[in-house]
Order: sequence, then C-alpha cells, then structure tokens
Amino acid sequence: MDCWRKPTRSTRTYLALFGTRMRPPLRAWPESERLQLAAWVARAQQLIVERATERTRLQQASEPALRKSVERVIAFLGKEIARLEKQLTAWVAASETWSEQAALLRTAPGVGGKTALRLLAQLPELGHVNRRQIAALVGVAPFASDSGKWRGRRSIRGGRAGVRAILYLASWSAVRAAGALKTFYQRLLAAGKPKQVALIAVARKLLLALNEMMRSGQPWRSANVAIPA
Repeated sequence: MDCWRKPTRSTRTYLALFGTRMRPPLRAWPESERLQLAAWVARAQQLIVERATERTRLQQASEPALRKSVERVIAFLGKEIARLEKQLTAWVAASETWSEQAALLRTAPGVGGKTALRLLAQLPELGHVNRRQIAALVGVAPFASDSGKWRGRRSIRGGRAGVRAILYLASWSAVRAAGALKTFYQRLLAAGKPKQVALIAVARKLLLALNEMMRSGQPWRSANVAIPA
C-alpha cells in the first residue's frame, strides 16, 4: 500500500504560510535539465579517466603490437570525448539559462568553460545556500579537532570530492594570474603556511565568491574575494 497521501488544502495553506513568514533558504532541486547536464558531464569524465588509464598502460607496454592496440583505444577515446564535449557545449549554448550561468562563472579567475559546466552540474546549490553551507557541501570548511583545553589542527573533511578537485585546479590557475587571489595566496605563503594549506584557503575563497556571484547575478570583481574566510 502506498503510504504517500496528497496534502490536504489546510496542509498546503499551512506550508504556504510557513514559507511566507519563515522564508527558509532556497534549495536547488535536481530538475530534469540539471540531471541531463550532470549525466553528460559524468560521461565525459568517465571517458577522460579511461583515457588516462590507457595512457598509463601505453607507458608500461613494450611490445609494438600491444602499443598499437593501446594507441588505437586512446585515439578512439579522444575522438569520443571531443564529440561529447562539442554536443554538450552546443546543448548548453542553446539554453538561455545555462549559457548565462556558465558565462557568469567564467568571469572568475581560473574558471574556464569546462569548470563552469561541472560546477553547474555537480553543485546545484551554488548561489542558493549561505557561505558556511556551501563550504561544508564541498568539503573546504575547516573543522576543529579540539578536546578540553587541547587545540588540534584545523582540517577539512567530507564533502564532494569531485567538486573540490575542480576548485583546486581552478585555484592553481588563479594564483598564477595577477589579481586578488594571487595576492591572498602569496600572503599566506609569506606567513609560513604550507602550499597545500594556502591552496585550500584560496579554493575556499574562490568558492565563496562564486556562491555570491550566483546569488547576486553579478560578475567577478576583486571585491567578491573580500568575503570573510
């Protein structure tokens, strides 16, 4: 027996009143278009991983016939990846909503077309939750390891590893270009922070700025990265 029942009119009225008075934060639901985008992006990533595996096999292969077999597979995967990315780009360009959001994200340093699409596909909450929630979702929020008077090192854990990897790559690009993120990164290094720790801090700063950009609909400006860390 199906235990789900259609809400009564009084229940719907109560929920509407609750939403009006309490104003809960907006949540991005996995609508069909976003699921389709996520599926395309996931497929492209699967093929990229397969190609990387085949390239490793190529380095290990010594027999000429075996190398040719691996090279054929690598060539095929390269063509299929290019075909998928071309179709994905065309599909996004045909959607006013997706193309505008992708263009907005690309105004940020280190964020290219592929990075923007993966963020849209794998982080639908971007722009819909507050700064602490988005940092926790991705796994770049520092957690304390304290006990009584003892204070342990802050660390990050959990979250979406795929999105975090995207942000790391974007951050590496951002700190190589002139701008507020590079200045922030260099300041952390000068203060004695390890490179990996400094990069995580940059990734978190970039994420918070992207979240604010999506919330406000405003493109990147240096002022965006002034969000408290």
